Amino acid sequence: MGRIPVFIDTDCRLPLDWEINWSKHVVWVRSSKAKVIEKSIAEFHKQLSPSDFITLQSDNRMLWEKYMNRNAFFKEIHDAFKH
Repeated sequence: MGRIPVFIDTDCRLPLDWEINWSKHVVWVRSSKAKVIEKSIAEFHKQLSPSDFITLQSDNRMLWEKYMNRNAFFKEIHDAFKH
């Protein structure tokens, strides 16, 4: 919805990973680093310029509109498995 999620990687698959490069849209934190998650979040934000931050928020909003809202998500799942 235009926000930048924090994902703690516990070796799972994210939805629509064949369509979405999630590492470009989230703060990716390895589970081994979860105890110091605030450092990962701070580092992520230090690497973004103010315009990059706004662009990422816009990109995430478009991602939500295209793939993750309820209707779009189920359409993508349906289309992926009808072949």
